[in-house]
Amino acid sequence: MPESERVEIEIDTLHQEESEIKEIPIKLDKYTVLSLKKDACYMRCKEYELKITNEGLAFYHCKAECYPLGSGHYYAYIGKNKSEEFIHYIEENKIVSLSEKYPTHGKPVEGIPLTTLQLGFDNGDVKTIENYHHAPKEILVLQEMAETLISDLEWERSIE
Repeated sequence: MPESERVEIEIDTLHQEESEIKEIPIKLDKYTVLSLKKDACYMRCKEYELKITNEGLAFYHCKAECYPLGSGHYYAYIGKNKSEEFIHYIEENKIVSLSEKYPTHGKPVEGIPLTTLQLGFDNGDVKTIENYHHAPKEILVLQEMAETLISDLEWERSIE
């Protein structure tokens, strides 16, 4: 079975001893509700990717400046209700109808890191939004929701 199709993960496996942790696929694009990726900047910025699935799982790949966890791959069970909160926000605020790139006019300011949002839909479609700066409030709130989730969860290290 292709890695992108392996999505069945028993909740019990999320609480195994470290020596018993099974590989959990990070690439769940077919099942991803939201992906938030922060790129590096010239200064000390967090560089990471967060994926939230429709099955209530979150995957976090920290590349740099991610305290207190440190670099690596992590996962956490957030519950389907939390996944549905993101879906509801995306639908209610018509995020899919917003521009695919910010700023919409002119060039981005050099040195500001790119934040990429990807929204996954049941039919397999993906909407990508690139934000350097000047995104509307709806995008910024969605980014803040995702970043709050990162700090609120108890992450478990997964096999990379």
